[in-house]
Amino acid sequence: MLDYFKVSEVDWLGASYGGLWALRAAAFEPRIKHVISLPAMHWGLDLTLKQMTPGQDKYLVSSFRAGDRKGAEALVAEQRKVSTCFDWSITQGTHISGTKTPFDFLTSLSKHTIDGVLHNLKQDVLLTEGEGEHFVDVNCMYRMMSELICARSVTARMFTAREGAEHHCQVGNSALARAEIVRWLAWFHPGMAIPESVGAGTA
Repeated sequence: MLDYFKVSEVDWLGASYGGLWALRAAAFEPRIKHVISLPAMHWGLDLTLKQMTPGQDKYLVSSFRAGDRKGAEALVAEQRKVSTCFDWSITQGTHISGTKTPFDFLTSLSKHTIDGVLHNLKQDVLLTEGEGEHFVDVNCMYRMMSELICARSVTARMFTAREGAEHHCQVGNSALARAEIVRWLAWFHPGMAIPESVGAGTA
């Protein structure tokens, strides 16, 4: 896309699952100068595992990694009955991965990762998370901060319930998220207009 539009420098934002892909893209594309992950996500299966009954996520990963297709799919079928979000993640996951079974879906999305590539990022990075995030473990942001050892700068922004922006992609107060992103970008683009709603925010 950058080649098609003959772009030499860009700011890159990835939302939801794109939060993972934005960082991965920046790890291999120096024309991306500033990258925003909304939210910070490390592994393709994070979203699905977060929807399971506590403890069952580890059992599923163990079964999957052991190649136990029957055991993994039995657990998936059981969990789909108790969690509508988990059921949705399996349905959506098989759709976006073009797979037919839960085990094949797990195999496909397990390959979506930024493990071992974050040290390649040399850009300015903004990581965001909502404290009530129901798709991603909020601790993921702190892990990624520790792995971005070569980034030019790393800024992290945790959105709170008090701000009404604690949910996935800051649904509930997305205007605040947009304003904070613009405010962060303005540090690198002198003269960039900053929305009044930003005020003296806390990026």
